[in-house]
Amino acid sequence: MFVSSIVFSITVSSLWPFLQIVDPHADASFLGWLVAAFSIGQLIASPIIGYIANRTDNNKLLLVLSTALIVVANILYAYIQSINNLVVSNKWWIMLARFIMGIGAANSTIMRSYASAATTLGERTNVMANLSAYQGVGFILGPRNFKFHLLKIRVYTYTYVVVFLIQ
Repeated sequence: MFVSSIVFSITVSSLWPFLQIVDPHADASFLGWLVAAFSIGQLIASPIIGYIANRTDNNKLLLVLSTALIVVANILYAYIQSINNLVVSNKWWIMLARFIMGIGAANSTIMRSYASAATTLGERTNVMANLSAYQGVGFILGPRNFKFHLLKIRVYTYTYVVVFLIQ
């Protein structure tokens, strides 16, 4: 949840400048849809992933699959400027990457339910508070401007390379 929060907050804070590089004709309403694409993906996937987790009782597989989706979305986002598609503008690739990230972020539902099931009643409050704290710290640390001098990675896409390496 910490890493997902960092990715989300960095993306939101750098989305408009990156969108202007990818498509200078994109407007603010499209930016709104880009921001919403993450939440729409999470909204659609959360009940589905929760249902599957309840039926199969296999949280680990779902966590691995959702993390793999986040990695795929991060790789797609990192290479959006390299995609030269004459049919579809690259801004739509950003939309797809954001949507896939939202689907992957639906794993927060599984993490919380697993933490609830794996702890005793006395431990549960502390564990849930820690999960929320990690998420909050991720939101706070996300927009900080980290600089990579050795790597030639654009400022708007470096996050996804780092998150890929962390996960």
